[in-house]
Amino acid sequence: MPGVFFGPATQIGACDACLDSRMPLYRVLVIGGYGFFGRRLVERLARSPDLHLIVAGRSAAQGLALVDALRGAARAQLGCATLDADAPAFADDLKALAPDVTVHTSGPFQGQRYHVAQACMAAGAHYIDLADGRDFVVGISSLNQAALDRGLSVISGASSVPALSDAAARHLAQGLTRVDHIDIGISPGNRTERGLATVRAILSYCGKALPAVEHRPRFGWIGSRRHLYPAPVGERLLSPCDVPDLALLPGRHAGRPTISFGAGLELPFLHRGMNALALLARIGIVKDWSAHAVALKWLGDRFRGLGTNAGAMHVCVSGETAEGIRRSRTWHLVATHGDGPFVPTLAAAALIRKLQHGDASLAGAQPCVGLLSLQDFARESEGLHIDMHESPATDALSLYERVLGASYSQLPTAVQRFHRLAGHTVLTGWVQTQAPSSLPARLLAFCLGTPRRAGSGPLSFELDASAEAECWTRHFPTRTMTSRMRLVAGKIQEKLGAARLTFGLSVDDGRLRMELEGLRFMGLPCPRWLMPQVVAEETGKDDQLHFRVAAGVPLLGTVAAYDGHLDLGPVQASS
Repeated sequence: MPGVFFGPATQIGACDACLDSRMPLYRVLVIGGYGFFGRRLVERLARSPDLHLIVAGRSAAQGLALVDALRGAARAQLGCATLDADAPAFADDLKALAPDVTVHTSGPFQGQRYHVAQACMAAGAHYIDLADGRDFVVGISSLNQAALDRGLSVISGASSVPALSDAAARHLAQGLTRVDHIDIGISPGNRTERGLATVRAILSYCGKALPAVEHRPRFGWIGSRRHLYPAPVGERLLSPCDVPDLALLPGRHAGRPTISFGAGLELPFLHRGMNALALLARIGIVKDWSAHAVALKWLGDRFRGLGTNAGAMHVCVSGETAEGIRRSRTWHLVATHGDGPFVPTLAAAALIRKLQHGDASLAGAQPCVGLLSLQDFARESEGLHIDMHESPATDALSLYERVLGASYSQLPTAVQRFHRLAGHTVLTGWVQTQAPSSLPARLLAFCLGTPRRAGSGPLSFELDASAEAECWTRHFPTRTMTSRMRLVAGKIQEKLGAARLTFGLSVDDGRLRMELEGLRFMGLPCPRWLMPQVVAEETGKDDQLHFRVAAGVPLLGTVAAYDGHLDLGPVQASS
């Protein structure tokens, strides 16, 4: 038959009991079955004696090589076929193979059509893919009526996102009457193998707008934050990426929470390199980095000997209970021994198990959200070096609440309200800025990212706040200034340009005061005699937060000074 080839290994590893009783085996076709994720899925499914696996792709030699490699341990019946999803005869060739379910693993899915899913429906087969492209996953619902008419399941996004991230978020949201924010992050180990399709998918949105975020747009891989994962992973950098969760998860939880997603590389210099690539794309020097995926993957692979093979994923949900208590719950996954690339295959394996047993709840065409539980993933990960656990729930106190403790209640209501904001929030107000008082002060202001010109006008303030860190972006009339804050040894540490400032907090006559206690500039500690004199205070009146900031350095004079207010109501939260 043109385009289809069954190798001599078709009967390899068949279960004797199944063959003797002539029980029909459940036929699973894996397109891209010898690829980066496909072969890992086949390895996991090959343990099931009631399956007939068909490894499909353009290369008969690679399909046969995988089947031969699995021959000794496989309990499933194995076969292979040459199958080109872009060939004119693809639909006929797929129908001739007569699969019960087809798993599409050949990415990247960004920009792909739904012709594989449509060919599966025409052949009477269920369809699953491992897509993580937002538009592709969200748009699969356009095939819903056709799938229902045929009594078939068409499921997109059976991967780490959105399938696993959604399962974790739903688990963590139990008992919360309102969910304010869901934070998701993934960071693979540097020594873990990387697939070209994955690299190309990541590069496709490097430096490009993430349109699901309202107000001030975000851009792929521009900006970074840190997350502390359990040992042996530790702290990793994360940057914004485009995933289906940004569009799918808000409407699935009470309160329409804001969603943040970050991906990261283990080695900081490689991560910062991605940030630099994103910036070049953002300013238009490079149009699309995915066109250079082969070269960039080759370059990245030169550093494969550095770092570890330990990767991690996290989901953090913040919200409120029926009693009005704010809660923060975090789930972590840690994969070691290079088993991280198995994680995106677990959802497909769990769905195949459900389809094999006739789960009618999967009928129709839909993204893979609300279909699987964390228990499903735990079952499919048995035997792998993958640990999943939930951290104890904590009161979702903000950074400032934790530092001030009981003194927090002495602050004006507006100040308390401001420092309890969670997720992504945009506020507006008014600000007046003062210019640095000398040329050296102006140069220092440039290094810090603080205003360098005097002026007054509207202020737009963008906040990203979680239980672990906060990012403040102040859009002054003449400049945008961004700083990141986190809790270190009971103090607020603020990263501002090339400086890291450590502040103690106090409440004095209804004012919140920030007192500078330490400074490192470009990693070097600042001597006491050169320590800036900083005035930073907040107060509140009605629905307004009033602030005043002034910083001067000995011998240089004023480096930064601004004051104004923010309107706290109504608060706009992005979705």
